[in-house]
Amino acid sequence: MRIDSRTSPRRHLRRRLAASVLTAALGAGLLGGCAEDSEDPGAEDSGGKGGTVVSVGVFGVFGYKQAGLYDEYEKLNPGVTIKENSTERNEDYYPALLNHLTAGSGLSDIQAVEVDNINELATLQADKFVDLGKAPGVEKGDWLDWKWDQAATESGSTIGLGTDIGPMGICYRKDLFKKAGLPTDRD
Repeated sequence: MRIDSRTSPRRHLRRRLAASVLTAALGAGLLGGCAEDSEDPGAEDSGGKGGTVVSVGVFGVFGYKQAGLYDEYEKLNPGVTIKENSTERNEDYYPALLNHLTAGSGLSDIQAVEVDNINELATLQADKFVDLGKAPGVEKGDWLDWKWDQAATESGSTIGLGTDIGPMGICYRKDLFKKAGLPTDRD
């Protein structure tokens, strides 16, 4: 059975969640990106036009650009331009992120962090991140408790907002399972 993804309620929920994460992160990035650092990729000159360039560091394909979320945000916030800095693999991205954190420069305004790495940052480098739990529009109740807690620090701040929970599913045709003599109930 094919589900039309254009009308799937889960797809709309994921898109709203991604948009809310992006909006919160961009809002915090705009606040955090106000410091001057000529080595910072997010500190680009707006060319005297009064605009703000927000850099977003990601690894792989996060899909924000492809889904049009950057364009949508820019339309809703005239004068803001989003520049994505993408590294193909987290194996290259994360060590560079750690180096930039240690140096205190070279960071994007918003940095993606792989879930396998977030606890290390929340434990050892929490002071280098904005508390996104206090960002406008961010409600803890919009996330599963365990997902929120992954990026929580000892002091109670939240250094990241999960973009997904990594669910997986298997679909099968009950009639073919039955014909093959396989169980067709969930237990």
